Amino acid sequence: MLFEAKITLAEAVQTIGLFLIGGFVLYQYTKTNKFARLAYLNDLWRKFYENERFTQIFSVLDNLDTLNDDESASAVKQIALQDKLQFLAFLAEVQLLSQFSESDKRHLRELFQWHFYYCFKNPKTFVSFWNDLVAPNSSKEEIEKEMQKDYWIKMYRFAVECESYMIQKGSI
Repeated sequence: MLFEAKITLAEAVQTIGLFLIGGFVLYQYTKTNKFARLAYLNDLWRKFYENERFTQIFSVLDNLDTLNDDESASAVKQIALQDKLQFLAFLAEVQLLSQFSESDKRHLRELFQWHFYYCFKNPKTFVSFWNDLVAPNSSKEEIEKEMQKDYWIKMYRFAVECESYMIQKGSI
């Protein structure tokens, strides 16, 4: 009887030890994963700002509100089609990463809210940016129809979330 109590006590100690070790391992794993995700966010941000074409595109879009319609159209036409497509591919990578966790989505929304807003939601930049991507001289309705296609819809929805967040914050 005494021997059975010692085994039970030993098993209890062993089980508690395993739980403590398991909890520590889980804590370390979570902390390491969070650090890796933040490092990736930092790399993504650096990837954007070290790409001169991306920063030029963003600068053009950021300044379109200050230009008249003819100047806006001219400024956007200066952006090569290939550069626009690479910019959109980068935004697709951002959007894809936003699907992994709510905390990543929150950080990505903070970092790239204006990028998505200008490309997908801003009334002035939206048509100018997409005009030659859909078809030459596309109407706003044609472009909006394109946004509902499978390839663009997730990016468009993320842009809608960014716009809502910006309205909530009072940025727009």
